[in-house]
Amino acid sequence: IKKNDTQLFALLMEARLNRQTGDTATAATLLKDALKAVNDSSPTDELSLLADALYAAELYQEASEAYEKFIDPNIFSPMSKRLLNSYYRAGRHKDALELGKLINKSGDSDEYTTEMKSSIYEAIGDLASAEKVCISFLSNHPNAHAVKVRLATVYYRQNKTTEIDELIDTIPSDADL
Repeated sequence: IKKNDTQLFALLMEARLNRQTGDTATAATLLKDALKAVNDSSPTDELSLLADALYAAELYQEASEAYEKFIDPNIFSPMSKRLLNSYYRAGRHKDALELGKLINKSGDSDEYTTEMKSSIYEAIGDLASAEKVCISFLSNHPNAHAVKVRLATVYYRQNKTTEIDELIDTIPSDADL
């Protein structure tokens, strides 16, 4: 924060109150002002609070800018998942895919990250890559049913009805659980 630490907290609290009373436009303005008031040397806890507030307000472009100030993309964490989702929701698909690749290189890819990468490939029209991401993950995690559902969605978009039927047969029903 440029002026003092309490300024950020005051902006965040005022924005929160405005959001709770339905004045989302004023809340968004306050949060964007708060983003302008921080810099790369601002304390991580302040940046984290701001990034999370921007995320909660669905200001994903601004949230991604705030997260970028303190998240190490080489470390897989809940915050890197938020950055990944912020990129995706802000339409920054290239950045989202790059972050997803870094997460994969770290060996920490999970169902959520796999689903996100597949969704991004689907959104940009690369159904073959969307399918490949799911199949690759399932080769090491055959019981990842959420990824199976994601893969079924990709198969549906590709009109691969036989593959859908085969995949559905591998997903337990509620009665089996």
